[in-house]
This record gives sequence, structure tokens and C-alpha cells, in this order.
Amino acid sequence: MFWESEVMSAITVLEPVAPTEHESQLAEKSSRTLSYYVQDAEEQTIRVVPKGGKGEEVVTIPAIAFRLLVNILTQMAQGNAVTLIPVHAELTTQEAADLLNVSRPFLVKLLEEGEIPYRKVGTRRAQAISKVCFAGLRNRESGETRIAFGSVAPVPLRCVRTEMAIDERRNPAETLTVELSPIDDLRSTKEYRGRVAVNLLLQFLDAA
Repeated sequence: MFWESEVMSAITVLEPVAPTEHESQLAEKSSRTLSYYVQDAEEQTIRVVPKGGKGEEVVTIPAIAFRLLVNILTQMAQGNAVTLIPVHAELTTQEAADLLNVSRPFLVKLLEEGEIPYRKVGTRRAQAISKVCFAGLRNRESGETRIAFGSVAPVPLRCVRTEMAIDERRNPAETLTVELSPIDDLRSTKEYRGRVAVNLLLQFLDAA
């Protein structure tokens, strides 16, 4: 899903890595070896042996992560560049074009013709000045949450009341709507900014 956005969102997308000839050969050999150990289970235990062979560490990982490693090595063995993208990641058209190794105009043409499904937030194709800025942080162990927004108040705002609503399992969307004070200007309306802010918050909480 591609996001040509005036809404800023932080995602982690690794740059595509094209293997060298030596790396492709190494990947081919290792993928063949590891493929014998792929298990149809939820967990898989592997042994990590440091260089020199002194000592080892036993690590249990999700079995699907092990299968993913084998798939990555298989692609590298074929000389293909490899990257990892979270399934929830939303990219700008330029990021998507770079990832697909095509020009941005070509990708935009495909999007406009309906060849690739996408979602667009914002009204401009250029001069992407942020209508709403969002930052969220959540500690998955403690559940502690930090929420902040920009362009929806006179100054960047940490939403303490919304954080409390999340901690107390109250409706955070309702609290956020009261806590923010967006304005109308040439770039957007306060209603639009408010809706986008709530959507960003809910998407963040769903993914966290």
C-alpha cells in the first residue's frame, strides 16, 4: 500500500541489498543446508557458534522467521536484491518507485490507471508540507505510551490526556478530539486535520 502523503509517518524500510558474486555462492550453499531443517512448527531452536568454535548459545526463534531466512538466502543465491518491509508500512510514491526499481512517473501512471491498489492521504502531489505530524512510542512490556502531534495546535503537543485514556482503557479517539485544537488555513480544514489525527492514532495503536 503506497502513501503519497502530507502526513508524516515513521517506518523502517531497509535499503535493497544486491549480493556480490561471493555472497550469492555462499547464500546458495547455506540455503540448501538450512532448507533441510525447516520445520512445520511455531518455534525452532538454533545453535549459534561464535567464530573460533569456543562456546555456543541456544536461541529459540519463531519458525516462520527461520523460513524467511531460507527464502532470503534463496533469493540472494539467484543474485536478486533483497529488502524487508513491514506489512503495515506505507510508502511515498518515490520510496515505492525506488523499491520497485522504476521511475516515479511510471509508478504514478500505474496507480492512476488502477493497476496497483494504493491509498493517498493529502491533496497535493508536490510541496508536501505536513498537514498533520504524528509521533508515537509504546513500551510493549510495560504498556507505557507516549503520543505527540504537530500542526494541530499552536505548538507541537504531547497528548498527556490521550496517553492517560489509553492507559485507563478509555476511548482515546474521543479524548484526542478534545485535546487537539487544529485550525482552518489554506492547506487544510480543522475537521480534516482532526480526522487524520484520530486515524493515525488508531493505526498506531493497532500496530503497536
